[in-house]
Amino acid sequence: MVYKFKNILFILAFLLIMACRPISNKVSDEEYQVFSAVLNYNFMKYDDENAIDENVVTFSGPDKEGYVSVRQRTKTLGKQGLEEKDILEIFDKIKLKPGENYQKYAMRFEKFRKGIKNKTIDDFIRKVKQPSFVEPLFDGNIKADIIPEKKVKDEDKNFWKNFDKKYGSSQRAIVSFSRVGFNPSKSQAIVYFDYLYGPLWGHGMLLYLEKQQGKWKVMRYLVLWVS
Repeated sequence: MVYKFKNILFILAFLLIMACRPISNKVSDEEYQVFSAVLNYNFMKYDDENAIDENVVTFSGPDKEGYVSVRQRTKTLGKQGLEEKDILEIFDKIKLKPGENYQKYAMRFEKFRKGIKNKTIDDFIRKVKQPSFVEPLFDGNIKADIIPEKKVKDEDKNFWKNFDKKYGSSQRAIVSFSRVGFNPSKSQAIVYFDYLYGPLWGHGMLLYLEKQQGKWKVMRYLVLWVS
């Protein structure tokens, strides 16, 4: 009896340690594969069945030379566009309060999270609580130009004027990613993504992806903000 009791205590202690283990601050290779799948996705196709709402996204992917400008620091909960309350409501961690457009939002959120495992959601929420740094390690032909956070001035018209002048008419966007949440088998993924082409031109969204035949595929996305 004492032996069994000690075994139970050992198992409980092990599970507690695993639950409290620190999250790696380094973006993994698997996360870069997810980032690349998002950048290669055709958001501008007409009547996109993967869009939870009417498709209003204008992100056209990397520029004609394969470049995209990426913020160096990943987005975290509490930052503009990734408010903690909104994320917890979307994943039904806190209840959406009745009010104007309650049914509309409730249906959108339910449709987005359908089929997503709780462990995938929990991993995402854990990871987006701390920032990490992105490196130019994207897949395929994507060439990432990493921009330090302090150099990006979203609402400064002069910043965008200089940015456009530097890159000519290539229509290059500045994009941001959060860390990626996975289920244990890494067959599901959740990530936040946003992009800007100017001070009042961009979107932010959550994306759900599945790994099919060894490649990540965007299954659906939920637009969180529009400018």
